[in-house]
Amino acid sequence: MNLAKSITIDIISIKNQLFRKQIIPDIIIGIILISLFFAFYYIVSFNLNNFRYESGDTAVAEQALWNTIHGDWFYQSFLKASNNFREHLNFIQFFYLPFYYLIPKTITLYAIIWLTYLVGSYILFRYVREKINTFWAFVLTLFFIFQPISIWQNVETLHLVAVASPILLVTLIYYEKRKYWPWLFLLFVFGTVSEFVFPTSIMLGLQSIYDRRSYRWIIPPFVIGFLMFIASRIYITIGFGSNQFIFKQLNYDEIIKNNIKRRLELVEEFFRPVLYIIPLFSRYVFLSIPTIATTVFIVYKNRLASGSHLFCLIPAIIVFCTVDVISRSKKNTRILIFLCILFGTLLSYPLWDDQVKIIKNDKLSELREAVNLVKDEGSVTSSRVLSYHLNHRHDFYLIGNKQFTDYIVFKTNFWDYKDEGASEFVSQVHNSDEYLKVMDKNTLVVYVKKSKISELLKKDVTKENPESIIDAYNKLQ
Repeated sequence: MNLAKSITIDIISIKNQLFRKQIIPDIIIGIILISLFFAFYYIVSFNLNNFRYESGDTAVAEQALWNTIHGDWFYQSFLKASNNFREHLNFIQFFYLPFYYLIPKTITLYAIIWLTYLVGSYILFRYVREKINTFWAFVLTLFFIFQPISIWQNVETLHLVAVASPILLVTLIYYEKRKYWPWLFLLFVFGTVSEFVFPTSIMLGLQSIYDRRSYRWIIPPFVIGFLMFIASRIYITIGFGSNQFIFKQLNYDEIIKNNIKRRLELVEEFFRPVLYIIPLFSRYVFLSIPTIATTVFIVYKNRLASGSHLFCLIPAIIVFCTVDVISRSKKNTRILIFLCILFGTLLSYPLWDDQVKIIKNDKLSELREAVNLVKDEGSVTSSRVLSYHLNHRHDFYLIGNKQFTDYIVFKTNFWDYKDEGASEFVSQVHNSDEYLKVMDKNTLVVYVKKSKISELLKKDVTKENPESIIDAYNKLQ
């Protein structure tokens, strides 16, 4: 009896120690978060195999990394420039390289984004549990993961800068906890993600002034922000550089022409999950000003999903503002905030519903057949919807580039025909003696240069019967 009592007391003691040290809860939360991310995002991202993306951004971003691991650093033929840093100063690409070198798959790049969100969410959970309580830690962690823009970052068109949101979130957590060296390291990583985050870095410096922090908290955000601004002004072709693509839109005529009403609707969509009002009561709400300004004055209409990389900081800012407000609120106010988050998230459902559906395409077999007709790593010009299945090569272009490459794979849909001159380009290819049409099914057409077919078949095919050539070509492995 005494032995049983002693064992019972020992078990209770161990249990109390574990929970007091919060070991078991941390393990459980880690398992829950991992399960949520990899059950939800990975399942959704099976869409990668369903030819679902109508944007070429996924293919273009990955091609730069593919060329890098094959010896041509960040070369991106699509841009017709030396490398893709001429488009954006996405230094965060260096972070992806070791993983992509080991597993050179598109899904690898998405997995890195998921893992970054996972780590950020876990740190958020522990921070909120310490600052408020476990209930709010659960609520706000799920709130961060399943905001519409968070979902777009994780399952929509690939943008390597998507990791900026969890990095900013953890940076703010360390700022609030006054952990200087982790804050400084993450601030540097955040500030060099891309040129479009430099205004937010500068805002972090202003935040430090407002909070009356010492110079070591004030100076770094300004230095990093201004260095990125100067670098982008000097170097970038499309962003802030010689072509002044963004600055050209900062005039009254362009703003009105591109539908100011729609731009304001985009801002409304950002803040719908918390019904607009909650972040306004936090001193950190000023960090959202650069993104809002970008949306209202610069971004094209109807680009919320495909241009979501420009808005990737919003989930971090919204959730951190919400943590700040709740931590200073009384019990009744917290109940109201919870209802706002719940109701606002339900209102947001239409924004991300389309992104999480597994698309069923009746013509998947034909799309895969078209991809399989590209027999080697020769140059390719491709429609957007097939692009991320054909971009593992040195020279890759979208239809809008109008390049007479070894292979031309065209799908006659809106997204390709909207590229200026696309249909005329395909007509030129069709009428050219240099190409042979090896597939023409429904909306899919595949052309191959006769010289490429001769190279693969190891004989001159220019004078042979086209049908026999196509038959021999299709049998190639």
